[in-house]
Amino acid sequence: MSRILRRRLLLAGFGLVLTAGAALGAYTALSRREVTTSSAEALRYYRLGRENERAMYSKEALAAYAEALKYDPHFVMATVRLAALTRERDPERARALYDGVRPFLGSISERERLSVRLFEMGLARKEPKEMEPVIDEWIRRFPDDPEPYFLRAKFYEKTDRMPQAIADLEKLISLNPNFATAYNTLGYYFLGQGDYAKAEEYLRRYRFLVPEQANPYDSLGELYVSIGRYEEAEEFLKKSLEVKPDFYPSLAHLGTLEVARGDLPAASEKFRKAAELTDEPGMRGEWTFCAAISLAVAGKTEEALALIEKGPPLKAEGDEKLQKSWERQNHLNRSLILSVVGLSREAQAELDALAALCTELPAEARARWEREAGISRGFIAAHEGRHEAAVAAFREAIPKGPMAGGFGYFPARDYLHVALASSLAQLGRVDEAEAALKPVLSRNPKFQAAVDLLARLKSGTPAAPRS
Repeated sequence: MSRILRRRLLLAGFGLVLTAGAALGAYTALSRREVTTSSAEALRYYRLGRENERAMYSKEALAAYAEALKYDPHFVMATVRLAALTRERDPERARALYDGVRPFLGSISERERLSVRLFEMGLARKEPKEMEPVIDEWIRRFPDDPEPYFLRAKFYEKTDRMPQAIADLEKLISLNPNFATAYNTLGYYFLGQGDYAKAEEYLRRYRFLVPEQANPYDSLGELYVSIGRYEEAEEFLKKSLEVKPDFYPSLAHLGTLEVARGDLPAASEKFRKAAELTDEPGMRGEWTFCAAISLAVAGKTEEALALIEKGPPLKAEGDEKLQKSWERQNHLNRSLILSVVGLSREAQAELDALAALCTELPAEARARWEREAGISRGFIAAHEGRHEAAVAAFREAIPKGPMAGGFGYFPARDYLHVALASSLAQLGRVDEAEAALKPVLSRNPKFQAAVDLLARLKSGTPAAPRS
């Protein structure tokens, strides 16, 4: 399910490059580790923007960087970070912002030039492996700078090299023990690897370092949802919203909690509300999809289809690559909704449209989309009674090895195990069906869809869960 199966998007993609990037600026360097700017006031607002960005307060970060530019219109780093946060909302403005400071790039430091190179590669939508050598060079030149270790860890995560990612984060913490977001990232890494005690340890240390921020409570809430500690999850997610009432990821994670509890209509309402309230196009699209897929799995076909039909279209004028990526995502999401509710012909039409948009992609990227499209093919086969084909498709679609972070706003991986077990049960392979549920129930013995199916298997009535 693309973003649903991957890490939460708040730290993904191009914004990540700049969140973890080095500082740069336009005139006089104020210190070895500081940005270059002609104004102390600009620097003050820039620091505020950095604090807000690391806290995942994007609106506040946008405002702070914009304020910094009032005091120093040629402040390159403030401009670059503002462009990064603006790009999804308005790609043309983001490019114009960067073009406006190009004449001042000649006076920046070596560290800053490395960050600019990453910025430009991000604008060109380069793959992580293409950008990684720049980060390696950054670390070779500035081995005591913690920032590039964080950035390289994120690239390692994207390319499934978790031991290297963890090593870089541990190195970062040795250089700067107060780098709070590193503890958050390590917490998610260990959650994905199944070491829940260590995940909780790191996330609690994250909260200890920045108890005034909303995200530490949100992260702990997501951990507790994932391992079945629902009361604690609800407590922490509500605490996050008390700290920052417009921290809508926590509202969406309350939807995740309702999915885990088995109340899919309630989950849909939480996701829908989060989608309506956010001003971030990507998150609005993701949470609308979560609301629709929750209704689809609950058997509320008409409501699910109506929601996905009226969902806000994602437009990225001036950024053709982003626009095509969103179009691919839209076809994938629609195929999932349609396949889950049993509209196989319509689902296949969406898959065909997706395939046509993937022909221009590199082989590795095409393979990722193909894997995720396999989920829809699995549900199509299951609804048509072709359970051997469904079993093969679901097994191929379930990610291999440990997850690199949380389990998605809609816990797709868990539901794929339930779907796999259901098709195995339809084939009379009950022992295999029970084994397919174990990865879910061993982590979260309260995940309701798995609990319900296991009870049916034990009673000898393994009817497929309504989907």
